[in-house]
Amino acid sequence: MAVVFILVNAFVHTVMYFYYFMSGLHFRFPAFVPLSITILQITQMFIGIGTNLFWAYMFLNGRPYVPPLAFFLALSQNTHTNSAIANDSLLVGALARPLTC
Repeated sequence: MAVVFILVNAFVHTVMYFYYFMSGLHFRFPAFVPLSITILQITQMFIGIGTNLFWAYMFLNGRPYVPPLAFFLALSQNTHTNSAIANDSLLVGALARPLTC
């Protein structure tokens, strides 16, 4: 689940450093912008803590670890494979039938 934390962290730092960059150019932001960035940072911290607690719980209770991205990729691949097999079966069945007018 590190991917979630990495993406959230990258987003928060992008916003934060853009704010610092623009502030360095003496751009004036409305008062809610620095507060919003602080709220983003705190939210990021809670998402990271929650994610780690969830996976610690899963690990300590003997649940198998399946990274979410790998799970969805496998599910997607399985779905595409099954539909391709079904489509091939339909095509073969259609070609095997004699044509009638």
